[in-house]
Amino acid sequence: MIETPSGAVLFDTATFPEDMDAYVFPVLERLGAELKCVFVSHAHRDHAGGLARVLEKFPGVPVAARSGALAEKFENVFAPEDGERILGVLETVGIPGHTAD
Repeated sequence: MIETPSGAVLFDTATFPEDMDAYVFPVLERLGAELKCVFVSHAHRDHAGGLARVLEKFPGVPVAARSGALAEKFENVFAPEDGERILGVLETVGIPGHTAD
């Protein structure tokens, strides 16, 4: 999680939905973080496996991801361009090589 003056960005969503319930959501609650955006680095399960669970708990939260597969599956996904700022402070930079997305 990355806190910004505008709220929290969750960076990646664990491997399994139950990981979100067991580990991530309790920390968000304990910190009193207001989730404003989810950033998924790429669509491999170990990075995006809990996304559906996040969207169940926080419907409508925007998801920054360049994955066409995630964009087809979830309606909240937008593809940030290089240099685009998330919540005004986190600048996106594409790093090609590991996956196409």
